[in-house]
Amino acid sequence: MNLTPQEKIVMAYVVLGLSDKEISQKMKIKYSTVRTYIDRAILKIGGRNRTHAAFKFLVLQSPEVYLQTIETLQEVL
Repeated sequence: MNLTPQEKIVMAYVVLGLSDKEISQKMKIKYSTVRTYIDRAILKIGGRNRTHAAFKFLVLQSPEVYLQTIETLQEVL
C-alpha cells in the first residue's frame, strides 16, 4: 500500500465513519482536497468504493487484528 501520509490520515478518518466535510474540518483542508485524497487512496488500495477501500485499509494496516476477529467469529458461529 503506497499511500501518502495524508491519504493514510484521511482513510483512518473514513474508517472511523467521518464524512468528507468532518474530515476537512478536522484536518483544516479543503473539502475538494479530502475528496482527492480519498479518490487516490481508493485507486491505490484497489477498492471498489469508499467502504470497500476503508475495509481493505483497515485489514492492511492491522492484519493481526483482522485474523483474530475472523477466528473469534468462527468460534462463535
